[in-house]
Amino acid sequence: MVLGNGSETKRPVIRRSYNIKRSSYMRKQQYETSARIAMVALIGIVLSLTVMIAIGKHEPVQEARAQEPIRWTPTPLEQRKMDSLYRIDAATKSDIDSIRDMIDAILIKLD
Repeated sequence: MVLGNGSETKRPVIRRSYNIKRSSYMRKQQYETSARIAMVALIGIVLSLTVMIAIGKHEPVQEARAQEPIRWTPTPLEQRKMDSLYRIDAATKSDIDSIRDMIDAILIKLD
């Protein structure tokens, strides 16, 4: 774009043959037309969704069958871990019992 002194030709102005301000009748007519188009679009969407749901419901459904449970057998490493946990559990229970006995003895002495 070349800037000049203003002597270059300008684009012609397109004039409209009708009044730029729309009358209330034209606005009402345009609103009614838009409302009709929106209603037709809404009905189309609802119908297409209904058809798609109906098609999806007719697919064959596989029935669930009960499977036989898989029996778990621990590996030697898992067996060692479980044994150590059982030993820790037994030791904790004996510690709690001995603490309980000591607390009972203290309470008897306080009485």
